Amino acid sequence: PGTKIVKLEQNYRSTKNIITAAQHVIQNNSQRHDKTLFTENPEGEKVKIVEVENEYDESKFVADKIAALRNNG
Repeated sequence: PGTKIVKLEQNYRSTKNIITAAQHVIQNNSQRHDKTLFTENPEGEKVKIVEVENEYDESKFVADKIAALRNNG
């Protein structure tokens, strides 16, 4: 009794493309409370989907991508 639900819907860090992708991924979760994510940030780059074999390949991909971005400034 007296419980209040506070929806944290605004995202201050991610771009609109990231928020849209996240919304599509989580919308089919039947245990999720309904909410609409949004941001006032710009569109940003398009989301890229990368298929990897396992979590080790995933972490290597991410580390390699970070290294490449750092090397390119």
